[in-house]
Amino acid sequence: RALTAQEVSDAYSNGVFANNGLVAYCSIPVLLKNTEYYFDVLNQIKQAKSKIYLFVYQIEFTSSETSRPRTLLNELVNAKNRGVDVKVMFNDDSINVDKLRTFLSQNGIPYKERDLHSKVVVIDDRLVYIGSSNWRVSSLQYNNELNIKSNNINTIKDANAYLDAIWTGQPTLNLTDNSSIEKLISGGYYDSVKNAIDNAKTRIRLIMKFIDNYSTDTTHKPSNLLRALVDAKNRGVDVKVIIDDTVPSSVRNFLKNNSIPTKLDPSSTQSTHVKSVLIDNTVYVGSHNWTTVTLSVGDTTIKVNNSYISDDFIAYFDNLWNNSTRNIY
Repeated sequence: RALTAQEVSDAYSNGVFANNGLVAYCSIPVLLKNTEYYFDVLNQIKQAKSKIYLFVYQIEFTSSETSRPRTLLNELVNAKNRGVDVKVMFNDDSINVDKLRTFLSQNGIPYKERDLHSKVVVIDDRLVYIGSSNWRVSSLQYNNELNIKSNNINTIKDANAYLDAIWTGQPTLNLTDNSSIEKLISGGYYDSVKNAIDNAKTRIRLIMKFIDNYSTDTTHKPSNLLRALVDAKNRGVDVKVIIDDTVPSSVRNFLKNNSIPTKLDPSSTQSTHVKSVLIDNTVYVGSHNWTTVTLSVGDTTIKVNNSYISDDFIAYFDNLWNNSTRNIY
């Protein structure tokens, strides 16, 4: 249907379209690589009209006004001062957390703390960011990081529900996978990824920061995922793995002994903080490491089945792979 003049005006002013009478909706996710996340989030915070809600595991407070975390915090203050509803949530593992609390309090920004590991930012109920980036200097300026920006109505709805539960002190939402297109997942991550690997037909590409020590215990979920990679490889799926230096030798040896092509990321001095996997044409990008403690509702990952995202992910993976000479197998 044609939008009314008032709806056009509202959309121009607020960036939000009314959903009543919606006939078709186009979701356009974007893969944000490394520092692209910082510049994109900064730009959207500057444009925010009504709302910025976020939970970021680590927010770093710095004395430098020009550091990237401080720039984001200052823009939150600017947004609040022009009438935007700003709510900030973080883990007390944040850097200089006492100074962060003081800064937020002095600038009238309400905040809550929860022992979670997610990275979720919602702006104006029209955009959500899900991924690996903390708001700290290392993540925003130096690390290899991956995030997805989405305008999917259902993903934004789930992200809001997840953040609202954190803000109101409710149990963290267990978001499971019930969509073939795009889905925000928390506690349902393991089942979704394990099922996707078990049914993979052509290719798997894994980039992972942390993986627990390998265990033969069949109830150990991270090791079950590793064994699923081997099963996929043995039935003809093209499997490649990139890991950070943080991954223990037991995992490296398991991958090597089972002939899984594996490389350490290109540089021992640059952290690859990514927690992402491509399975056929489906991409998972988020904060779930393959560790027992993070395969839970305390983390969030977005699953996207989109050829543009999968092509972009493959290009990112191949760049890391081709620039690394640090072969495990």
